[in-house]
Amino acid sequence: MATIERFEDLEAWQRARELTNVIYDMSDVGAFARDFALRDQIRRAAVSIMSNIAEGFESRTSRLYIEHLGRAKASCGEVRSQLYLAYDRQYVSGEVFEQTRALAESVSRLTHGLIRYLSNARINGIREDTACYAEEYAVSYASNFASVHYQEVTVTTNESQVPPASEASPSHLQPSHLQPSHLQPSHLQPS
Repeated sequence: MATIERFEDLEAWQRARELTNVIYDMSDVGAFARDFALRDQIRRAAVSIMSNIAEGFESRTSRLYIEHLGRAKASCGEVRSQLYLAYDRQYVSGEVFEQTRALAESVSRLTHGLIRYLSNARINGIREDTACYAEEYAVSYASNFASVHYQEVTVTTNESQVPPASEASPSHLQPSHLQPSHLQPSHLQPS
């Protein structure tokens, strides 16, 4: 299976987008449209699902990815709970309620599957190590140091004095791999 490089390719995000549009459509008519508190809250919860899936995918670490997926899953529960109220208030028919609830449950299951997959990958030793950012930090630190040094003392630094990124991080801190998977963002995978 090919590596997913964009959050738009995730089935969980695609289904969350579908759910969000269904929620917007259903809450835009009749009494539901006039119940501003419920209408706005269920819309925010639906938008939160797709936004957290996207934000997690684009995050720097798998831990943050899992955290955002957890928020997305929680928002699925919030949408389902609010759907019950919309049904109880007779804002939606039983058929619309069941179809939308089933879609929200589907998004929740897909999101949970991503969480479980990423968590199992971490447990099974394919663990992302925050030391992988030591290289980026070392380059940034050296660049900032050179800039500050120049400003304060008005002495330019020689680029060759800044150690290459590979030397800036001790080799024992370099991770041998990040989480390889078709579900992991490509920027969190080894190149």
